[in-house]
Amino acid sequence: MKPIFKALTLAAALAASTALPALAQDKTIVMGIEGEPLALDPHTQALWLTARVVSNMYEGLVMQDLTKPGTKAPDVVPALAESWTISDDGLTYTFKLRGGVTFHDGEPWNAAAAVFNFDRIMNREAPQFYEKAFQQNTWWRQDVASYRAVDDMTFEIVLNTTNAEFLLRMGQGGIGSTWMASPKALAAVPNDDFATTPVGTGPFKFVERVFGEKIELAANKDYWNPARTPQYDRLIYRPMVDVSSREQALETGAIDIAATPTPDNTDYLESQGFKIVTGQLPTVYVIWLNLREEAMKDARVRKAISMALDREGLAEDLRLGQAIPAYGILNVGGPGYDEGYTCNGYDPEGARALLAEAGYADGLEIKMIWTPGGAGDVNMVADAEWFQRNLAEVGITASIEVMDIGSFFTMMNQGMQPGSSLLEISWGENTFNWLDAVLATSALPPNGYNSGYYENPVVDDLLVKARTSATKEEMVGNLHEIRDIICEEATFIPTHSPLGVVATSAAIGNFVLAPQHWPDMAIVTKD
Repeated sequence: MKPIFKALTLAAALAASTALPALAQDKTIVMGIEGEPLALDPHTQALWLTARVVSNMYEGLVMQDLTKPGTKAPDVVPALAESWTISDDGLTYTFKLRGGVTFHDGEPWNAAAAVFNFDRIMNREAPQFYEKAFQQNTWWRQDVASYRAVDDMTFEIVLNTTNAEFLLRMGQGGIGSTWMASPKALAAVPNDDFATTPVGTGPFKFVERVFGEKIELAANKDYWNPARTPQYDRLIYRPMVDVSSREQALETGAIDIAATPTPDNTDYLESQGFKIVTGQLPTVYVIWLNLREEAMKDARVRKAISMALDREGLAEDLRLGQAIPAYGILNVGGPGYDEGYTCNGYDPEGARALLAEAGYADGLEIKMIWTPGGAGDVNMVADAEWFQRNLAEVGITASIEVMDIGSFFTMMNQGMQPGSSLLEISWGENTFNWLDAVLATSALPPNGYNSGYYENPVVDDLLVKARTSATKEEMVGNLHEIRDIICEEATFIPTHSPLGVVATSAAIGNFVLAPQHWPDMAIVTKD
């Protein structure tokens, strides 16, 4: 396949190689990532880009085993809790905490530290309470009735309802988390400033952040788990929005790992001796529709948009097989996913008929909001242009407004503004808690990411039923009802699920893309 680098002039290639100096022969691993992570606070984290970084510094009572690729949620394993018991009624979780663990600043890990962290998120009377954390963690805290230190090394959580995936939720990041930060470090600065000096218990310690240039971490050689103690000294993330810049930097030796190379360049990179690592991401690209816009209030228009989109063509021709079409809002790698599910599929003639029936036989003008990408995203603007062409074929003229990922996420939290018809972003997790953040009425801006102002009390009720299910089977049944309602309404339009792809130098080993949004960088090696 055609390598993109052949289009570069020698001068451009030399300029690129001098912009990022080649690595010295040391035990530093540098990863070029798709954009700038947001605040490095475990309790307010947002974006998978952010989780990719903070997961190295923080951990929770439990974590997931990210050593194996696959299509199902990785197993839950002990972390800061070495074991736990669950009461017969499924409401009380008692965690025996791991002894001998300290935070990076020397502060001891114990039940008091767990309470301090939970108070920061949940207890408005606590001096460390943080409103942003309270809002960002609705997806798990709403099920917690109480928590306490039973003794110095025992922590108890009592739920107000059963939750079939509560332990799995305790290991998740990306939209807040229960990952633990040093009480001493938290108390030393205002809540908004903690992200500039993060302190956790994880396999890496924070060193420095220079916005637009790097986030530097150092290996925690005193980490409690010898099997995950890093075998190299430093880990550096470089935000590089332009994918060709990441690929260039990999070729020149300026970085060791390039996140999400372009699909049409992976064969070339592999032929040059670079490794291509793939794995299924637990995510789905979804179009949010602005239901306050007059045209978007009409289900016929919404269905016409879905039926105009050539998902199969995008997956095969644009993404070159590194994606699969998606029709249901339940993501691969999450509960209730059905590979064979279809809904409002490609039918341009049917789309034109629906638009005419809705009064738009002479055409419709809309504005789409897009972002170049976040973690696992490559050239999302090309997706927008693909859909723009699809829509034009049925009489919809779509303009595209592109925002950087930080501004885009802020806009999502504030809600789509008048004149904006739709947006698309990838979302999804091993749990379904992200649906609470985007579908629930309680998640309307600014309390979540229900950016298109969707309100359906039936879906609200089903979300509660799914979350409070005592068994996985009951939970999945409720989720399938939600999926089918969204399909019938066409209020959200899933489009495709990407394959995770990373290119590394030949010196990098044991880089695994498990079905999670962040790899375990502690197990990676460098020759």
